Parts: sequence; structure tokens; C-alpha cells
Amino acid sequence: MNIRKFIQQLSTVTAVAGFVFALNACSDTTLMEPDLSNNSGNAALTTTQGVTAGAIDTQLLRSPGSYPQSGSVTLKARRKQYGAGQILLPQGSGLRIRAGALTPPEGTGNKPVTITMLAKRVGDELQFTFGPHGSKFDPPVAVRLDWSDLGVDKAALYYINENGEYELQEPDHIDFQGKFMILYLDHFSRYSVAWAH
Repeated sequence: MNIRKFIQQLSTVTAVAGFVFALNACSDTTLMEPDLSNNSGNAALTTTQGVTAGAIDTQLLRSPGSYPQSGSVTLKARRKQYGAGQILLPQGSGLRIRAGALTPPEGTGNKPVTITMLAKRVGDELQFTFGPHGSKFDPPVAVRLDWSDLGVDKAALYYINENGEYELQEPDHIDFQGKFMILYLDHFSRYSVAWAH
């Protein structure tokens, strides 16, 4: 393994570790890491890069610049409560849902719900879309949006409304050095991260 590949892998592992640390450190309430290993009956995690629950294969996280990137996790109901789950995208973004947090879209009943996260690059911005529409969360979903692929020092968060209009938003936490922001969402929406003037 050459030194460049080693450094790239090390920086990716550091970014993922920073994500887990930031999600736990940046909240008024402590968000515990979901224990997916004990929740195998409740959640199955997949991403386009093949990351599986309970393990992050650094070999799969080596090419963060290719888009679109998507991931999903299927949550199953047990005793009228949905399990925990998480999605990790190769470019550094992801989300974590605590057990019991999901209220599914109307008409779902107790059927499994597949949570999705899509990151795509559109010009000089990264757009993030979450689904399914109508999902609600209490406690909120912890979401990390990484903008290091934009190649800028500062970025701003925009909510994209149903008409496609952008509204400036304030993230719950922003780290300009690490180039990521943390949001706590009680429902799913569409967001853009773009260069901050």
C-alpha cells in the first residue's frame, strides 16, 4: 500500500470517527450510538457502497468524490415501536435514528419502513434528499452533512421547499475546520449545502 492510499484511508476513518463523536457531543441531549448488533431483527443497513450494520469497511470509503451517493436502512416494528438505524455515505454524510423515534407515514401500519438518504452534486452545491416523505421522529434524527467535496472553507445550509425555492437555515452545529454540519430533524425535507459568501 502506498503512502497516499494510507493517508486517504486514515483521513476517511478519522472523518467517520468525527461524525460519531460530533453527533454525541453536539446535542443538548445525549444521542447514544444505536447498537445495531443487538437489533438485527429491527434494522438492515445498506448503502450503494456496501457498508453493513455494525462495520465500516474503509476500503469502500476511498472515493468520496463520485456522485450521486445513496444509502438506506429498513426499520422493522417490534412491539409497536420501530428499531434504530443508521446510514453512512462514503463522502462522510450520514444519519442516525434512535430506537422508538420513528412515526411512519400514514397508512404504513406496522410494516417495515425503508429510510433513504441521497446526496448528489448539482453545480457548486450538494443536495441531500431524505425519505420517505411523511416520516416523523421523536427524538429527532441526527444528520451529518459533509461538504468537504465542495472544496470551500465555509458553507451555508438551505432548505429546499416544495416549489424548489431555497431558504437559508441555521444548522444545529457547524464545524468549519472539519467541513461538516449537524442537524436534528423531526421530519424529512430536502436540503442544499453550498458555498457561503
